[in-house]
Amino acid sequence: NLIHNAIMYTETKQTISINLKKHEGILFEISNPGILDMNEQEHIFDLFVKKDQSRTSKSTGVGLTLAKTIMSKLDGNLELNVKNNVITFTALFK
Repeated sequence: NLIHNAIMYTETKQTISINLKKHEGILFEISNPGILDMNEQEHIFDLFVKKDQSRTSKSTGVGLTLAKTIMSKLDGNLELNVKNNVITFTALFK
């Protein structure tokens, strides 16, 4: 879901970065250019939330909620960080 979202919300010729490293478990990070306002950031993991309402036919608004729930069930964590017009999702698998 994280990779699919990065591809879906990244413009052509922009870079998506994926990092995987060992850090108190396995740390997976994916970053892509983008802007999320504070309201979007606060509700990004809420059920049926969509960043771009014009993409309603491509998005159900459940993917990030499911990803966060699955990570929690696996005793992991999924976080969002937005800085300098870069959106980064970090998943920690313990």
